[in-house]
Amino acid sequence: MSATFDNIRRYLEKVQEIASLSPREVKILSTPQRIKKTILKVEGKSFPAWRILFNDTLGPGKGGIRFHPQASQDEVVSLAFWMMIKNALAELPYGGAKGAVKFDSKNASSKFQEAVSRKYIDAFYQVLGENQDIPAPDVYTDAQIM
Repeated sequence: MSATFDNIRRYLEKVQEIASLSPREVKILSTPQRIKKTILKVEGKSFPAWRILFNDTLGPGKGGIRFHPQASQDEVVSLAFWMMIKNALAELPYGGAKGAVKFDSKNASSKFQEAVSRKYIDAFYQVLGENQDIPAPDVYTDAQIM
């Protein structure tokens, strides 16, 4: 179990009494529904990539996809958790999700960025879509990349 999951559980345990959460609700809220990971291969280079859906109780997942050379699964899990909390507190009909590619896009051509983006969609298209998990831009991605 990673430190990220421990931190999430500790946070929810603090909130548990205030929000009258049952132990079952804490377990549900502290466990991602889906963690998908793959290695994207683009022009002979390999890039770890993730799409994590933390919870879709309120609606389809919603969350950005980031390209960053320091991206990690723990970071994406944490960001998906906080997206779930943010959407719930804002009363938006979305769950929390997030994605990332461990990739230094700042030093890549737009053509190479497009190739990485297309590989990402090829890898995760089965779990993406308006009724299940809605991607958006995030760090070092934009509308063009999306």
